[in-house]
Amino acid sequence: MQEILFKILIISYGTTAIIDIIAYWPTIKDLLIHKKPSANIQSYIL
Repeated sequence: MQEILFKILIISYGTTAIIDIIAYWPTIKDLLIHKKPSANIQSYIL
C-alpha cells in the first residue's frame, strides 16, 4: 500500500511540473525572448 502511494506521489509531482511549464510558457517567452519586464496575464489564468 505504501509503495502505491509513493508512486502516485511521484507521478503527481511530475505532472504538476509539466503543467507549470506549460502554464507559464507565455510568461517565460515574454521575459526571455521579447524582453518584456512584466508577466503575462494568460499564465496566471492557466
